[in-house]
Amino acid sequence: MPIRNGDQLWGLIACHQYDAAAPVNYALRTACELVAQIVSLQYRSAEQREFADYRQRLEVVHQQLVAAAAQEGGLAAMTDATPNLLDAMNCGGVALFHRERWWRVGRTPEDADLDALARWRATGRPANGSRRWQPACWRCRCRARAAP
Repeated sequence: MPIRNGDQLWGLIACHQYDAAAPVNYALRTACELVAQIVSLQYRSAEQREFADYRQRLEVVHQQLVAAAAQEGGLAAMTDATPNLLDAMNCGGVALFHRERWWRVGRTPEDADLDALARWRATGRPANGSRRWQPACWRCRCRARAAP
C-alpha cells in the first residue's frame, strides 16, 4: 500500500508470504488501505506542522535582526549579536557581502575563496576557466571536502 505525500510516493507498506501464496480477502485489503491513508495524512500533517514552526521561528529571528540592525545601524547586528543569521537558517555558516566587505558567521571559507565564488557567480566561470566550480575547501575553516 502506498504512503504518499501529496502526489509523491513516500513509502510502501508491503506484506510478503514466502512459503505459499496467500490470498488477501477484501476486508483485510481495505483495512490496509485505510492504514496507509492514515499514515499518509499523519506524515503530511507532521511535515506541515514542522514547516509552520520553522516559518514562525524564522519570522521571530527576522524581526529581531531587523530591530537590532535598525538600533545599531549596520550589519554587525546580523553577524555579531544574538540572534544572528545562523539562527535564521539551518546551516553551519553564512557569508554576506556588503560595502566591499565579507561579513561571516560560523564555518565559512576565507575571503579569497568567497571572492572567487562571487566572481564565478557573476561571470559563470571560475578563475581556472572551467565551467564547474572547484571549491578550495582544503584552505577554508569549514574543513569540508569537495565532491568528486
